Amino acid sequence: MRPTSRNIAVVTAAALGVFVAPTAAIAATATYTTTVTGTFSRVVVDGDLSTPGGEQATGTVTQPIVTIDDTVLPLPVTAAAGLRPDSEVEVTVSAPAGVDTPAEVAAAVDDGKARILDADPVVVAPALPAGKAGAHTLTVLPVYWTAPDSQTPASLRATADKTAAYWTEQTAAGITVPTIDVRNWVQIANPGSCDYSTIFNAARAANGTPAVDSRNHVLVYFPKYSSCGWTGLGSMPGGQIWINGYSYGDAWEHEFGHNLGLGHANALNCTQSTATVTFSTSCTVSAYSDYDVMGYARYGDGYSLNTALSDVLGTLNNPVTASAGSLVKLPAVTSITAARAVKVPLTGSTLYLEYRPATGRDASQPSGWGGLQVRQLLNADNQSRILNMNPSAGDSRALPVGATWAVPDTTLTLTVERIDASGADVRIRELGDITPPTAPVIKAPLSGQRVAGTATVRWTASTDAGSGVASYEILLDGTTVSTVNAPATEANVTFPPITNGQRTLTVTAIDRAGNRSKPATATLTLARVVNAPTGLKAVGDPDGSLVSWTAPIGTQPTGYDIFVDGVAKATVPGTAISWRLANGLADGAHVVGVRARDEIGNVSSTAIVKAVLDTTGPSQPKVSSPRAGAVVTGNKAVVGWVAATDSQSGIAAYVVEVDHVQVARVAGTVRTATVVVPDGDHHIGVIAVNGNGLRSTVADALGTTVKATATAPTAARITSPSSGKLTNAASVAVTWAPAIDGGGLARYEILLDGQPAGTAEATATTATVPLAPGAHTIAIRAVDPTGLVSTSAAVKITADTVAPTIAASTVKLRTGSAAGGVPVTLTASATDAGGVCAITATANGTTIGTAKTATLSVSAVLPAGASVVVTATDCAGNVSTRTDPVSMTSAAETAGQFSGAWTSLSGADYDGGKAASASTAGAAVLMTFTGSQIAWIGSRSTTSGAATVYLDDKKVATVDTRGTAANRQVLWLGAATPGTHTIKIVVVGTAGRPTVLVDSLAALS
Repeated sequence: MRPTSRNIAVVTAAALGVFVAPTAAIAATATYTTTVTGTFSRVVVDGDLSTPGGEQATGTVTQPIVTIDDTVLPLPVTAAAGLRPDSEVEVTVSAPAGVDTPAEVAAAVDDGKARILDADPVVVAPALPAGKAGAHTLTVLPVYWTAPDSQTPASLRATADKTAAYWTEQTAAGITVPTIDVRNWVQIANPGSCDYSTIFNAARAANGTPAVDSRNHVLVYFPKYSSCGWTGLGSMPGGQIWINGYSYGDAWEHEFGHNLGLGHANALNCTQSTATVTFSTSCTVSAYSDYDVMGYARYGDGYSLNTALSDVLGTLNNPVTASAGSLVKLPAVTSITAARAVKVPLTGSTLYLEYRPATGRDASQPSGWGGLQVRQLLNADNQSRILNMNPSAGDSRALPVGATWAVPDTTLTLTVERIDASGADVRIRELGDITPPTAPVIKAPLSGQRVAGTATVRWTASTDAGSGVASYEILLDGTTVSTVNAPATEANVTFPPITNGQRTLTVTAIDRAGNRSKPATATLTLARVVNAPTGLKAVGDPDGSLVSWTAPIGTQPTGYDIFVDGVAKATVPGTAISWRLANGLADGAHVVGVRARDEIGNVSSTAIVKAVLDTTGPSQPKVSSPRAGAVVTGNKAVVGWVAATDSQSGIAAYVVEVDHVQVARVAGTVRTATVVVPDGDHHIGVIAVNGNGLRSTVADALGTTVKATATAPTAARITSPSSGKLTNAASVAVTWAPAIDGGGLARYEILLDGQPAGTAEATATTATVPLAPGAHTIAIRAVDPTGLVSTSAAVKITADTVAPTIAASTVKLRTGSAAGGVPVTLTASATDAGGVCAITATANGTTIGTAKTATLSVSAVLPAGASVVVTATDCAGNVSTRTDPVSMTSAAETAGQFSGAWTSLSGADYDGGKAASASTAGAAVLMTFTGSQIAWIGSRSTTSGAATVYLDDKKVATVDTRGTAANRQVLWLGAATPGTHTIKIVVVGTAGRPTVLVDSLAALS
């Protein structure tokens, strides 16, 4: 296998060198010849299988070897002619006198003291086919001559186990490797070069292994050795395997496959009239280029073994021979014991159809490979060749569902009708037509004609007396650009992305049996149009001139070519929209050209623009007004000047400076400007700027000096805080609208209570002022450079850090529903010198009322034992809280003393689930309570009657309980001096509605 770079030529030369130039010592001592028996085999040289092996007649490079007395020796290529691998041979050796036995001969050849002259076959009984060989053994010998690598006997055993499991799986246990022996690392002598026979023999000698044959395999593993330009070697067939530092299973499985007599899984690439086709008489073989254990490596476990090589191995069960009219269901190639292949016999070869989905160990096949695959096996060969079944899609080896392929040299067609979880349905039909259609004639475009990226191709119709014309294939320089169905005789095509120039257009007719006509040809001149950039502009600056453009409409160019005065200067990326013409050429106008370039090298016309290089500044303008020594008022001066000149790029602007600081910039056509002049004496000058941004020389003599009279600034205006603001903070942020002074400001002073409390920059409009508790005033004073000032109107602010005082809240019982507690009216209030802006009351964590004043009065329902928390916030933001418990108790009716006839009632709507009612006049209930307020809680209904209420045995009210039906209602309220009291409720016995209900009493202290 080939996980390393292939270097077959070097390996071959090293292996054969010993046969070409025998040493002087051999010539001196080789006095006679002798004959011994050995076993002939071949070693397959496997380089890097991770990439294709290239186009060649065969992908397998082998070296002949012979094993004499368990010693592996190279065999001259001439001596190997006509020998069958894995066969007994008689070896003729030139050796020193007295060297006769196989052991002596093997040692003499291995030491360079004898030379193999020839080998002849020995007639033996035929070997048992490898696929029926049954149990095998595998001995792994790790050896090194410098130091071991990171592999251990345990890790090598794991790879050996994978190899055994792989071949057991792929042959349905027809081949097993039940015996695996992995030895410890052993050091051997440095071979000095990639002499694989020396390495193998030394490894066996150091380990004392048994004989090697096609059932008993010995794998010599050594650390990566750069002198060996291969990853693995394997005798084919035989039992010798060499692994050059590769620890993944696919290489071991691959070389074991060579031991079993298998060659490589290659790829077949065919053309016809420059077009890529599935099968033809013009084909090349790409070595290793199949996703198969005997093809590509992937640094892991191997791909599945294809059915063609399974047939070579003798483990392909019940393949179906193709016959017209049959529909074959092919299961996945991993269904080892099923009928998983269709064989199509051809002259000199056989095609094998198999269904290989991109799943399991074959999941990493590239796009377009998973599906129905076809391989060719030449007669008496051991190498497979996968066909390209979808050549119009590039290297797409699977035949698509619905596609039909006419098998060359047969009358059969193959169609994949369906692929599902159970496999692929392949329909085999009789072709009945092997005669190609007549050739079409191209009518347009004609030879010599120019075409752009698209064209309408027209042709005469072809005829086919057999199956009829099915389609036409249109190619440009061998690349398919369109396929149209007959009877169409024209097609709008888009040509592939290739450079302009002469190209060959072909049109080929294809009949329904897949036969192809001779192609019609026309030689065209491809002349794609590339749009030019638009909107070219050139803007000068001190460094040169910046040329910019707008990308052409349509396809984005891949680049732009830049020309200056007709000479190519640069190429910039297609994303660029500008290029700089830098100074260096002569001053003056230059023509800059820009043309677009597409991805295949076609270019547009050249768009041009004039760009001016100007490295000389303009003349200095002279100030004409105001005159020197003039006095200006209001800090403003109207400046006038004489026009400057520039011979190249003209005057673009004028800059007016006061004391050499720019205060104004105007267009090059303007001759006056009004500027601000600070108080006092100042110099005014004017500078000209040309089209490239260069400035004139500054000359004070061409300017003027003026005096500005001093004027106090206008006052600033405080925008925050507003006057009268209250705050509890230790400072306040002050903002203001700026003061205005024609000569500019020097600073601001912040006044607190009339005294400076801080300063701010002339450009500032905010400052922070510290505050002590109490009332204050704040003002902003603007100061100009001459010391003149103006002061803003002051604002008042009070710093208040004292929280408000909260009075004890009052709670009074009230009428209403007592379903969620006892209905009350809560009153809370607070006081503060700066005013209270918010007050809130909560009971047991729930807000019951809030107000934006100092007093809150709210109706609420409170449970017994509630606490009321009042929070007050003054207008400065200070907060205080007060908690007042509400001393309220509730007594059930069962606590009373009843007289007369009373009935006990139960229900969820009653307090505590119980109540009592009476309908007889004079029935009474007496209850004792402690507090200053008392409430009788009962029920109302349309049939309820009246009752008389006595407080401390004194009649205080007669209550009619008639009303809208409702339970747990406050029927009566009473007040008394704080203390213990009695309440007595006596049934009046109202006619027609005598019933009165007592639920509970609520008392408030």
